Amino acid sequence: MTGRHRSLPGLLIALLLLACSRPDPAPSPGRLTVAVSILPQVEFAERIGGDRVTAISVIPPGANPHAFEPSPGQLTALSGARLYALVGSGLPFEVSWVGKLRAVNPSVTVVDCAAGITLVERDPHIWLSPRLAATMVTNLCAGLVSVDPEHRTEYETNRDRYLDSLAVVDRELAGALAGMAGRRFMVYHPSWGYLARDYGLEEIAVEDEGKEPTIQRLSWLVEQARTQGIGTIFVSPQFADRSARTLAAELGIKVIAIDSLAPDYLANLRRVGAQLAGSR
Repeated sequence: MTGRHRSLPGLLIALLLLACSRPDPAPSPGRLTVAVSILPQVEFAERIGGDRVTAISVIPPGANPHAFEPSPGQLTALSGARLYALVGSGLPFEVSWVGKLRAVNPSVTVVDCAAGITLVERDPHIWLSPRLAATMVTNLCAGLVSVDPEHRTEYETNRDRYLDSLAVVDRELAGALAGMAGRRFMVYHPSWGYLARDYGLEEIAVEDEGKEPTIQRLSWLVEQARTQGIGTIFVSPQFADRSARTLAAELGIKVIAIDSLAPDYLANLRRVGAQLAGSR
């Protein structure tokens, strides 16, 4: 065990040693275990890999990806993964823990799904743009091919089919949101900046750089909502939303939950598009 592990809690050290010393758990017959960071990537991996992969998400349903820290049990569960697909866009969890994930499984191949994407500072939510998701899917496919080149043709065929589905959703969103071009919409947590950019919108966040809004910001938000004719505040199930609901009550507007980490990725984008289009 190297010096960089000595700062970890004793229980975690023991579990890491156990994971590195024991053989990988037997995978399902004929399947590769692919670990990903977030639930939308599970759909990416399963649609590319089909029956040849079992995809597991490190961040479980309902967890806040900005504050999440994997448990020792979750870390050891990764010891049998052949491939680990990072989002790669700066999620705090990945920045802080990828070295420890590698320690659990030194032989794992790590693929950066953000490779080739120009990132916006302090916005890691690249998967919420179907156009950027296409790049993520292409990178994930390349990672699968690298660990299982024998089935390259199958993976690339599945990739192309899923890219076609992403393109369909992109066109649907462009049509649904065409009437909103240039408009602002209000969210609690700023997850939707890349999607807004794709379709000519602008999100306004209640949260201010991860903190509850100040009195001054709340006053500004009230002014924005009134001058922009905003009738909805969108919240996320992974984040506390008391201030957003207080603001909505003050303004007499709706609060609607939209999920940036829903596992049914394509269907979720369609739901979000419909919610945004009808939010006024």
